[in-house]
Amino acid sequence: MKNVFIIDSYPDPTHQYFDNRDLDLYRVDEKGHKWEKGYDKMITNPHGTAIGGILSKNIEDSEVKLTFFDIYSSDEEKMLNLLKRSLIFIHERYISGVINCSVGTILFDSELQEIIKLVSKDFIIISAFDNAGAVSYPAAFEQVIGVDSSYRCLKKNDFVIVENSIINVKAKGGLQRVPWYNPEFTLNQGSSFACAYVTAYVVNNYYGMDRNSILNELKKIAKFVYNFDEIQEIAIDKSVENVSFVPFNKEINSVFNFSNQLKFNVSGFYDFKFSGNLGKKVTSFYDSSVETEIKSYKEINYGAIDLLVIGHLEEISNISNINLKEELLIKCLENNVSVFCFDSLHIKDFQEGFDKKGLTLFSADKLSTFKGEKFGKLFIFKTPILGVFGTSRSQGKFTLQLQIKNILERKGYNVGSLGTEPTSFLFDFDYTYPFGYLGIENLTPYQIVEESNYLLSLIDSKSNDIIIVGSQSGTIPQEVFNVGQIPLAQLSFLIGTNPDAIILTINFDDTNEYISRTIHSIENLIDCKVITLGLYPFLFKDGWGIINDKKIKASLIEIENRIQELESIFSCVVVEVGNKQTESKIIETIEAYFS
Repeated sequence: MKNVFIIDSYPDPTHQYFDNRDLDLYRVDEKGHKWEKGYDKMITNPHGTAIGGILSKNIEDSEVKLTFFDIYSSDEEKMLNLLKRSLIFIHERYISGVINCSVGTILFDSELQEIIKLVSKDFIIISAFDNAGAVSYPAAFEQVIGVDSSYRCLKKNDFVIVENSIINVKAKGGLQRVPWYNPEFTLNQGSSFACAYVTAYVVNNYYGMDRNSILNELKKIAKFVYNFDEIQEIAIDKSVENVSFVPFNKEINSVFNFSNQLKFNVSGFYDFKFSGNLGKKVTSFYDSSVETEIKSYKEINYGAIDLLVIGHLEEISNISNINLKEELLIKCLENNVSVFCFDSLHIKDFQEGFDKKGLTLFSADKLSTFKGEKFGKLFIFKTPILGVFGTSRSQGKFTLQLQIKNILERKGYNVGSLGTEPTSFLFDFDYTYPFGYLGIENLTPYQIVEESNYLLSLIDSKSNDIIIVGSQSGTIPQEVFNVGQIPLAQLSFLIGTNPDAIILTINFDDTNEYISRTIHSIENLIDCKVITLGLYPFLFKDGWGIINDKKIKASLIEIENRIQELESIFSCVVVEVGNKQTESKIIETIEAYFS
C-alpha cells in the first residue's frame, strides 16, 4: 500500500473530497504525551481539510491511504515540537512513503535538520515555503523537495523547476477554490496548496523514486526551468606559516595592532618611500609588547614567506607613476610566493602563471559570490546580532570589531563574525564581504541585501552565542550633492544583516544633529537599538568638511568633555574607540542588552 502522510491541521473526514478514501487521523492526547488515532469532530483549523482534500481529489489510486497528523497550534514553539515528533513517529512506525508538510519554521533549527536527515533516508519529504516570503524550514533543507508557488502555474499539473536553489519546484498556488470546513469550499491561495499538487503528482507518477530522480523527472515535464549557475566556493589554502604585508595603510595598521591574534607568523610590514612611513617604529595600541619597524618593500625577503598580502596601491602608484602591484606580483611569481590582494586591479594577467605553479593568487572580492537564486527570500536569524556601523570612513570600526570579538571569546562566548574589511579573512572571520573601497562591485542594493543576508544565515546555523557584523564608511548621507555621497550599499548591508543592537562609531567633529539623524534612521529602518556610541578621538585639522581627511588627536580633556556632552544628549553609553580602558564598559553594555 502507498502511504501519504499529511502534517498539517485536523481535517474534516466527512468532506465530500474524502469519500471512499482510507484515512488515519492522529493528534496528541490531552497531556501531550503520545499520538492518538481517532476522530473527535473538533476542527480547530480548516487548512488540513484543504490540503488533504486536494491530495484526495488528485491522487488517482483510491487505495492510497492518507494519514494526517494534527500539529496546528497558535504556539509556534509547540507546533515546531509537534512537527519534530510527527516526523519521528512516522519514521518509527512506517517503512516508507511520501510526507506532505505544510508547516515549518522561519528560524533555522539544528534538531529539525538532523531529524530530516534521518527521515529522508526512507521517505520523500515535500514541504511548502513560508507564504510571507521568508526562507523556511524544512522546505529549505537539501534533503527536502521545497515548493513555492508561481504565476506561471495555472493548472494542477503545471510545474516550474528551479535548479541550484533552495527552492526546487514551483506549482499552482494562486487564488483558487479549495475544500474547506464551514463553508465546504472557499477561495484561498498559498504555497501549501502548490505543495499538495506536487505531492499528488509525485504519488501518481514517481512513488518509490528517490528525491533527485523525482526532480529529474519533473524537469522533463516542467512548464519552465530556472537554470541558475551552481556556485563554486573558492578553496583558499590557509595553511601558511610566514606572511608579509605591504603597504602599511589603515587596513594593515589594524592587522598590526591585533597581530598577536593571527594564526601565522608575521615576517614584516613594508611600505614605499612616498608614504612617509619608512623607518618608523610602531607599537600596537592593543598590546605594547608588539612592536615593528616599517621597512622598504625592496627589503622583502621572498624566500622566507609563504604569502604576501598586498593592500590598496592605486593611489600611491599614481603618485609614483609606477605599477607597484605588477612589480610585486612579478617578484612573488619568480620566488613561488602566494598572494592575497585587497582588490583585483592588475591581477588578471598573472592568474595563469600563478595557477601553473600551484600558487594562490586571489583578491578580496573573490571571498564572496552573489547567490541570487532564492527569488528574494530572506533568512530570519535566531542568534543575537551586534552591528558595528559608523558615520564616515576611517573611524576604527574594524578595530572595534576585533576588540569586541577578542574580549568575548576570552570570556568563553562562541562568537560568529561577518567582516567587510579585506583583512577579516586573515583573522578567520566566518565570512568576508568586502563591499568597501575597490571591493565587490556591480551589485544592486537588493543583491547586497540578499548576499549579506545569506552569508549571515550560514553563521546563524552554527552554535554561536552572538554574531558581530561590521559595516563600511557612513550609514546615511551627510548631504545629497552627489550620488557618491549616498551610502546605498551600507543601507542594504544594514537591512540584510538586520542587527538587534548597534555600536555606532562617530567622529569628534560630527554635529549632534547628524549623529541624531543617523541613530534615528537606523532605529527606524530596522528593529534595533543603538546601544553605544564609539567616539573616534581625532579632530579634523583644518575644520570639518565632507572632503577633509587630515586629522589630529584630541586632547584628553577634549575627549572627556565631548563624551560627557554626548552621554547627556543621547542618554547612552559613549566610549573612546581604541582605548583599552573602555573595553569593560563596552562588554558590560553588550551583555546587559542581550541578557
